[in-house]
Amino acid sequence: MLASCEAPVDLNEVSTFVKVVEAGGFTAAAEELELPKSTISRRIARLEERLGVRLLERTTRKMRLTEAGQAYFDQVAVAIATLHSASSAAEEQQDSPRGLLKLTAPVDLGHAFLGDVLVRFTKRYPEVHVQVELTGRVVDLIREGFDVALRAGQLQDSSLVARRLGGTHIGLYASPEYLAKRGTPKTPEQLRAHDFVIHNGVVANGKLPLVGPNGEQVTIDVDGALSGNDFTFVLRAVEAGGGIGLVPKFGARRACDASSLVQVLPEWTRQGGGLHLVYPSARFLPAKTKAFRDFMLELLDELGLDD
Repeated sequence: MLASCEAPVDLNEVSTFVKVVEAGGFTAAAEELELPKSTISRRIARLEERLGVRLLERTTRKMRLTEAGQAYFDQVAVAIATLHSASSAAEEQQDSPRGLLKLTAPVDLGHAFLGDVLVRFTKRYPEVHVQVELTGRVVDLIREGFDVALRAGQLQDSSLVARRLGGTHIGLYASPEYLAKRGTPKTPEQLRAHDFVIHNGVVANGKLPLVGPNGEQVTIDVDGALSGNDFTFVLRAVEAGGGIGLVPKFGARRACDASSLVQVLPEWTRQGGGLHLVYPSARFLPAKTKAFRDFMLELLDELGLDD
């Protein structure tokens, strides 16, 4: 029976012992580990001292395991092999995108484009599986075990790494049916005569600030029967003919392509917050996270993001 010992086990000593046994001697182990034979001998001696038992009987010509050494080897060899396997798997994760990527994003982004983007991403990287949580709350990435987040608007002070993807310009949109019935405004002042579907985070107290093509700024009084705090709701209500609404460019693109929305006064916009990719640390960034970051950067123009 091995003596109990309060001193912590040194994995270098244990793995060296396993290598000596597997290689059949100190000289062969030293060559495989590319270490001096004296270092191998010292590690084995320290391990035996820690355990309080002799593991190897050795002479100048040969070496053999003691009974205690054999029992010890039978147990630790499996553990050392498992550690090497785990280390190799971790290194492979750094070399090639693979594994589970946990992503959180606002609901609006999920509805606007995230499904399409992630289908394309997983086709490019078939060994990556993506688990998405769409939510309006700010997720604690580290505590809740998420790899990456997409966040719109002003970022809170944080120790997280944030990579800006672009700006989220917000435009004025209406359905063709609404404009056919009420007319298309030609100037910002003409917006006062129209019904609005209001996003409460964009229009405060009925005041709509707009920026023109040359940087000029105006504030228009607007009103409407519908208001909410979700861009997807605004988009759907505008498509249904509820009035003019402000929607991020990336959210309206598909509806415009399908001719269910028309941009109104396209040279006048409401500057939204930026869209950022956020992850816990840039140090030893997993290949799966790096691949997703780079993939998103490729799609900036296509998604309607700009600086």
